[in-house]
This record gives sequence, structure tokens and C-alpha cells, in this order.
Amino acid sequence: METAGKAEGEHVAGGEPFPVDMEAIKRKTDDINMKISIASVAAFFKEFPFLTKFINGQKVSEASVSLIDYSILNFCRSVKTWDNILLDENGDELTRVLAVAGKTSSGWFTKVPRSADVKEALEYLKKLGKAQKARFLLVIDKSKLEYKITLHMPPRGFTILGWFDEQVNLASTKLKKELEQINAKAEELKKD
Repeated sequence: METAGKAEGEHVAGGEPFPVDMEAIKRKTDDINMKISIASVAAFFKEFPFLTKFINGQKVSEASVSLIDYSILNFCRSVKTWDNILLDENGDELTRVLAVAGKTSSGWFTKVPRSADVKEALEYLKKLGKAQKARFLLVIDKSKLEYKITLHMPPRGFTILGWFDEQVNLASTKLKKELEQINAKAEELKKD
């Protein structure tokens, strides 16, 4: 059976080519993905209803939650197309990363002088005695017609700083165990 020369989008069944509408398949897949995305966004805002005040009625195409980790301290995005907002447990704005003074849906937000990343914003909040209240980092990508939202958060029961401290403590404990193992091996080698 010869299948060379079959047109793109045609498949062979029993030796005979049959046409496949690849565009129809792509549209159907896109429709399914859009429905999944819409359901995910709806579930996201049902779980975190306080976040609706940050999108100003704009359509959201993607929404996700991410476990915050220590590497986020150096995180920041362009202010023109991204919002980076530190929130407390109730979803109230504490400060913005790389923000300038301005009005938000919940009132005036704090100006963070020369805050280039999350670490500097948290240090600024420490000076105000509010750093321990930081529970979420909301990142809104406004570069497209539809927003994409990521909510970075620590595990339940932790604030951002509390989770960072826990990560450092866990890493320190792990490092100490590794050093003990290295020292124990070195002692064994000395005996031999």
C-alpha cells in the first residue's frame, strides 16, 4: 500500500486515504480548553472572592495558585503590564512591588520607595510593622486583552515571612544532617 503523496491532514484507513479536518479538530480542542479555563477561573474567584476588586471588571483568561518559595524574593515584573501586590489574610492590599503612589479599589496604597522586588517590599513593610501580615503575592499579567492571574501563597497557617523562615530552618536542618554524614564518613576513612 502506498501512502507517499498523501495530503497533509489525510490519514490512511484500510489502504484508502480519508480527509481529516485538522482545523475543526483544533477548534474543538480550543473550545474544550476554553471551557476548562473558564471553569478554572470561576473556581478561582469562588475560592478567593476578594481578588475581584483587583481586576476592575476585566476578563480573566487564566487564574492559578502557586506555593510561594524563597526564590520569589527577587521577583518583579514590569509595572506597565503587570501588577505585583502583597495582600494580607483578608485580601487587603498591603503594598505593591515597584509601585508609585496612587488610588486602588481599596483606597490609597503604600508607596514603596525604590522597591525593585518582593524582598524590598517586605523590608519596607517590616519598617511599618506590617510584614508579618503579608499572606499572598498577587501577580496580574495585563499585557494581553484578557488578564492572567497567579496567586502565590504559603501553606495554610503561615504568612509569607513565616514560610520563608520555615524554609530556611528546613534547609538548615538538612544541611546539618548532610554535614554530619560527611564528617561521619571522614571519621570512618581515618580509622581504615
